[in-house]
Amino acid sequence: MSSQDHKHALPAGYRLGSYRVVRVLGVGGFGVTYLCEHGGLDVQVAVKEYLPNEIAVRDGTAVHPKSAGDREDFEWGLSRFLEEARTLARFEHPNVVRVRDCFEANSTAYIVMDYEDGESLDALLHRHGTLTEAQLKRVVLPVAEGLRQIHAAGFLHRDVKPSNIFVRRSDESPVLLDFGSARQALGRKPRSMTAIASAGYSPPEQYESQGAQGAWTDIYALSALCYRAIAGETPVEAPRRTAEVARQRADPQERLATAGVAGYSSGFLRAVDWGLGLTETERPQSIGDWLTRLQTGTEREPHHTARSDSSGDDARHGSDVPGSSHVLPHRVERSRRGSGGVVAKLMRGEFGLPKTYWLFNWVVGIVTGLILEYLRIQTESSALAQIGTRLPLSRLLVIDLVYVAYLILYAVLIVYSVIVVIGIWRAANAYDGWRGWATLAKISVVVGVALTVFVAIAAFVVIAGS
Repeated sequence: MSSQDHKHALPAGYRLGSYRVVRVLGVGGFGVTYLCEHGGLDVQVAVKEYLPNEIAVRDGTAVHPKSAGDREDFEWGLSRFLEEARTLARFEHPNVVRVRDCFEANSTAYIVMDYEDGESLDALLHRHGTLTEAQLKRVVLPVAEGLRQIHAAGFLHRDVKPSNIFVRRSDESPVLLDFGSARQALGRKPRSMTAIASAGYSPPEQYESQGAQGAWTDIYALSALCYRAIAGETPVEAPRRTAEVARQRADPQERLATAGVAGYSSGFLRAVDWGLGLTETERPQSIGDWLTRLQTGTEREPHHTARSDSSGDDARHGSDVPGSSHVLPHRVERSRRGSGGVVAKLMRGEFGLPKTYWLFNWVVGIVTGLILEYLRIQTESSALAQIGTRLPLSRLLVIDLVYVAYLILYAVLIVYSVIVVIGIWRAANAYDGWRGWATLAKISVVVGVALTVFVAIAAFVVIAGS
């Protein structure tokens, strides 16, 4: 994203103290994040600018409240922005983006963070669709431990979602980004300064001006993220869930544990359902409670508990999500249950890259061999006909049956080849190892298919000419 893509962003090349703006990394309700270079150290950093778009506007390079009535909210948010930056700078967790500095300029404030080179979880999910339990745990557990430390200091993230989690290119470890939306668990301000909501990931209290927010708020978002990675779609938006329940209808949010998902333990699924409780008292009250269920599958929690006022892990309360008879969409059942037998699994690439790749080469070899054998028989038959050789009727019938058998087998193997090509492509996308192998596999598929098509066309031309 270039600076020109957002009219309120600072231009590329602009000097922010020791930093030079390279480009815009992202734009949110509370500000703009830039990729910057430190002039003296020659390192790249991410710099978040405080620019709450509901109440502030840029005038030249300076940022000002839109009106005199917005000034109090703007200044309150500015002081909180700097206070939170100083607090977050004390944290050193490998899975939470590190805040390095903060400063004031242009009548606003800036937070300097480490620039993480990698790919967002949102992009990974868009490419792969879903994750296995092992893959999901490698992302969620470290991020949850980082949030535990943030909550212990009395802060919330309040915008946990796939686009705010990056998987580092260097070691594939996750890192939680964008703490510009973080707020202290205590304290109230008008909705324009405190409301943050991401469809499908934010709980009901984030849609309310006086909603009670705490650790359970981030737990809902983490659970929603898990649901997306398991089911292939985001959960039902909180306002719709609340409205349906208020009308005394069933909660439209399906329960993973009720449906059962192949490859996932029941305890893990129950933990996700628990974290998606509609009200804060129906959810775990601390990251520690939620992690215990997620990792061990412990089934016992109190059915009704009072909400703790603490946002840290000292509270040990929780409850099960109320029962629901809903099941997951059929699309989820098909994608995770492994139904359809060996052929369906092969098409989904569930055998992994090496096996699927071997099957692909094997079947292409058979198809190519059959084409060449059919070409040989056709050529010999044409030669026999040309020299006037007379064959018995029984011999002609046998030859015809052989032709038909070859054609049927050829058609079946062509269909099978298409299935395996799709499977190897998906297996390459999901490959956990060195990405070069996945790229090479895709190239070999393209080359193999091209060669097979070439041989088939050549055979057709020869047969048609004979």
